[in-house]
Amino acid sequence: MPYDSRQTVVAVTCHGKKPLALGILNDKGRPVVFHCRKEVWTEIPCMPTFFHDMCVFKKRFCAVNKIGRTFAFGPPPDYSEQLVAEYIDDGGGEMKFLVESEEGDELFLVDIYDRHCFGFPAAGEEDGLRLNVFRLDEKEKRWVKVTNLGDRVLFLGNRCSFSASIPKGGNCVIFIDEAFLSFDKMHCGMCVFQLDNGRLSPLSDYPHYINLFWPPPDWIVKLCSTPKLDLDHQM
Repeated sequence: MPYDSRQTVVAVTCHGKKPLALGILNDKGRPVVFHCRKEVWTEIPCMPTFFHDMCVFKKRFCAVNKIGRTFAFGPPPDYSEQLVAEYIDDGGGEMKFLVESEEGDELFLVDIYDRHCFGFPAAGEEDGLRLNVFRLDEKEKRWVKVTNLGDRVLFLGNRCSFSASIPKGGNCVIFIDEAFLSFDKMHCGMCVFQLDNGRLSPLSDYPHYINLFWPPPDWIVKLCSTPKLDLDHQM
């Protein structure tokens, strides 16, 4: 499967009786859609920019580029693109992640400014991960900076991102895998970024969050035990 890379983001959408559509970013940062009825991958036309992330928001695929410009398109056969949000005022950082709210009515953008600062600052040090969180203003087509997420937690991964409301917690970003946290030979593992103090800490510092990941719920165990779809054979 030539589109399988560390930076690939997968999104799935289903519209009533219409077939399931799978959207990913290929190694060139271009959106590619798999339509189950046609059983073929199709690169979205008229999308020349390199995208950083992709998700599904309000029944359409959304993709964001390096400066924060975000477009919606599809699902097939409708490949027409629509501007969702203009660029971030200062151009933003180096890595971007789109996260749909658990209710499906809001879209968030997590913007990481210096990927080489992925690490846990020692006592008295100020250097560390810097990120901003934005919420989409659909009417104005712009990203609005968010300083407090309330009880919401944004989970970021190199294969998927999602959000959830957590009692007696929230207002943080949790990195759920190591794939994009291994910079400069620094392996942070799963970690938590608190928006109120701007600090990155190991997930082990937050036992109540660890319980969210282990043991896994039954539906995940059943899903992982089912045979995987081999798309290499279809490419």
